Amino acid sequence: MDDRIGVGIIRIDLDYATREALVNAIIGEPEHRNRGATTDAFVSTLDFLFDTEGMARVRASVLARNNLTLQYLLKMGWELDAA
Repeated sequence: MDDRIGVGIIRIDLDYATREALVNAIIGEPEHRNRGATTDAFVSTLDFLFDTEGMARVRASVLARNNLTLQYLLKMGWELDAA
């Protein structure tokens, strides 16, 4: 029996010409939100993007209403893009 569940998704758009990646993540299962699932997945994703794919810059999109994630990313050193 397989007891794994789909907690969410990560979408990555790679632009090899500019060496930029855009990352979007959704934690769809409410019981997994704010419990570290995104952090766990993002660490290995960022390693992959920089170390394996050679990206120079990674961007992420956050819904304007998701202040918790926005504040977390800013605390971790991400910068808010005014665009």
